[in-house]
Amino acid sequence: MTTSFKATEILDDTSELHHAFFGTAQGNLQRALAEFVNVFEVNQQHTQEKDKEGTIEALADKYVQLSGCHEQMSLASQTQHEWSEAAKTADEIRQELEATHAGLVQHESRTSRFADERAQFLADIQKRRREHEQQVQKQQDRLDEHYAKKTRESIYCNLVGI
Repeated sequence: MTTSFKATEILDDTSELHHAFFGTAQGNLQRALAEFVNVFEVNQQHTQEKDKEGTIEALADKYVQLSGCHEQMSLASQTQHEWSEAAKTADEIRQELEATHAGLVQHESRTSRFADERAQFLADIQKRRREHEQQVQKQQDRLDEHYAKKTRESIYCNLVGI
């Protein structure tokens, strides 16, 4: 039993294997390219036909736009008038804000002046309170010394017998 290989059988098998691996992808690629070329050619013919019709339609569109231009111009002038009114109102509001800000600054300066006066007044009260406490402490120390002296004298008299 000898095995013999024939070149035609091997080539046929290789061809089938190649077709199995790459045939489907290659067929899909060919179909996609054919569709692309077809669409491109059809679109080009279609645009050429449209250009002939488009000029008439474009002229009609331009005429309609020009005939309606007067209405758009009147709307634009009304819009311009509304914008000028809005700008005037914005200027008035800005002036009111500036006046309010100036009043606020004046109020803050008065408030800060009053705050300074209040702080000075509180400092004076604290100073007087400390002075008063010092005077009370001095009086208490004098009384303590006086009673201590009287107590010593009383003890001395009791001990000595005077």
